[in-house]
Amino acid sequence: MPEPETFVFSLKEATRMRRGVFAPPLLILPFTLILALDASKSQPKHFVTVFGIGLLISAVIVAIAWYGVRNQIARMSRNSLSIGSDSLILTTEFGETELVYERFEKIVIELGIRSVRSVAITQSGGKTVRLSGYENMDRLAQSLEQRLSASVVTRKRWYG
Repeated sequence: MPEPETFVFSLKEATRMRRGVFAPPLLILPFTLILALDASKSQPKHFVTVFGIGLLISAVIVAIAWYGVRNQIARMSRNSLSIGSDSLILTTEFGETELVYERFEKIVIELGIRSVRSVAITQSGGKTVRLSGYENMDRLAQSLEQRLSASVVTRKRWYG
């Protein structure tokens, strides 16, 4: 019987989450630049005003998103997942949750370009749990495949 394995939150995932904070300004600033340049021929202060407002909105959005991501990373870094011989044990700040393999109806291993992105577990009763952002997701998926029957586990690509 395989030994229990423990998985923790990935630092790569934390970096990806931090980078995602800067996506909204990449959409807002070009739009405000277009608006600012549109009427700037007749009013020179118009450019500075419109682009300044866009910059301010972007800064507020980044600050709010950064605060949320920082809290989410802190919360996720306290989580762990243990794969045992007959169940998964998810440890969070609220306690431990045990997911027994016998109740699993379907497991979908979602593959990215190079590796496993997430594992979606559907239990009897329709409850779905998605596991993502853990260290070594490939090993996590392989470990689940070893412990469960092939009829329950399917693999799906995110692209094509």
